Amino acid sequence: MVAVFAAAGAALIAMALVNPVAAIVTGLATLAALLVPRGRTLLTLGPAVLLALSAAYVIQVQLRHGLPSDGEWVRAFGRIATVSWIAVLLLGADVLVTALGRRYRHDVTAGQSGQSGPGTGTVAGGDAARPTVHP
Repeated sequence: MVAVFAAAGAALIAMALVNPVAAIVTGLATLAALLVPRGRTLLTLGPAVLLALSAAYVIQVQLRHGLPSDGEWVRAFGRIATVSWIAVLLLGADVLVTALGRRYRHDVTAGQSGQSGPGTGTVAGGDAARPTVHP
């Protein structure tokens, strides 16, 4: 359940900052990183690949069209701006997934030590092997 809320939160932030396409991509990548064993690869390699694609697009447009060097050339890259923003959003989603992973590991470790109560991952009389936070 935590994974769904985390992915929805990441998608809402992406929607507020960029657009619906970025929200969908960010939300799905976050969900995959939390639920699929190798899904985190999307968040670690994705930003580098997307920024490389953005840079390649900008370079080829500049070479083909000889854009002016007065700062107005930025307007020619509206299409690829979303791709660059998604790369940044995926980096943020990776931070979120890392934070959730640390919390989950902390809760499991505390539960295995026999402690119970708030912040330990178990409830009094509960099963120490079953943490209360599931990514």
